[in-house]
Amino acid sequence: MKILTLDVGNTRTKYHLFKQDTLKSYGVLVNADQITDITRSFEPDRIGLSSVNPVKSDILINSLPTEYQSKLVRIGSAGKLNFELDYETPQTLGSDRICSMAGARSFSPDAKLLIAIDSGTCITVNILREGVFTGGIIAPGIYTMLRSMHEYTGALPLLEMYVPVELEGKNTNDSMMCGVVVYLSGIGKYISGIKLTTKTNPSIYITGGNGLYLKDNLALISSYEEHLVAIGIKTLTELNS
Repeated sequence: MKILTLDVGNTRTKYHLFKQDTLKSYGVLVNADQITDITRSFEPDRIGLSSVNPVKSDILINSLPTEYQSKLVRIGSAGKLNFELDYETPQTLGSDRICSMAGARSFSPDAKLLIAIDSGTCITVNILREGVFTGGIIAPGIYTMLRSMHEYTGALPLLEMYVPVELEGKNTNDSMMCGVVVYLSGIGKYISGIKLTTKTNPSIYITGGNGLYLKDNLALISSYEEHLVAIGIKTLTELNS
């Protein structure tokens, strides 16, 4: 079976083509009209869609060729999942969080404590205990922080990410990046606290555009999986087909 996954984010829409369990192609849609050429070129049997941007996803769906409308599977909390939910507002649980966890569970189906971290516009930490999604955190992403410091002040520059040599900034740029690193250390302490209270070593998977930077600065034993969300979309598309 060929499955085309569509991941509609706040800044980009990514596509991945899987044939059975093999990733054959992936990229970024520059505009919604590209979906016509992509579907007719790849000829997928199913199309899995995860979206955190309803306006963008509606435009994308309306751009799908008629013959592929019936092959579309929209991923969300109301569908079948490869884990259980213990979340007070499942209707507001983002499909990106669902899919990152579904992807992580496909790698570690028997983990007693499983944590999926996605670092993009926001940083989400998603926790699975004994196969049950119990919640997590949503926090500003790294570039969101850097842009906010620039846009809401009169003098702070707009920086590209880097790792400061010391955690005591000797200039404005280093001081800003030190703030980012200290902020990330708080997320690391949060995860360490969960590990301590559960007395369980978690399996941790990190993904997202800034995932490698996050992995290097969390000081936790973790695996970086570039296509974690797409693998989760594929997994849930198969489950709901």
